[in-house]
Amino acid sequence: MNKNMLLEDVNLSEIQISSDGKNIRFDFLDMYEGEPIASLICEDVLHFIYSNNFDEDDSFACYVGEVTVQTFALDKDIVRELHTMEYQFYDMGGNVLVRHNELHVVEIEGGEVSIKVLCKKLPTMSKMAE
Repeated sequence: MNKNMLLEDVNLSEIQISSDGKNIRFDFLDMYEGEPIASLICEDVLHFIYSNNFDEDDSFACYVGEVTVQTFALDKDIVRELHTMEYQFYDMGGNVLVRHNELHVVEIEGGEVSIKVLCKKLPTMSKMAE
């Protein structure tokens, strides 16, 4: 279960949650030029954690050191990951209520934000033309 690096040293400029609450899109800017560089779309989101350390005058766009994705088979490793993410849906026997063979965890870390997204589908990355 290796983490795959998607982006490094970028600015997160926007987060959009679809009206049905199932998809999240993250837009990123080039850290030096300020131009759009990529969008990451997470579909069939099961769990979303967002934290920021903004000062009163801070906001988006903000620095992000790494954007990674990790795929987990539905086994003890994903159960451990779900537990650390404080996933809330378990049956009476303590089993995770997830009906998929694998899940994907996206992490957006570094700088002033920390984001984790658990989704059923492998996220898609659209990079802007350079």
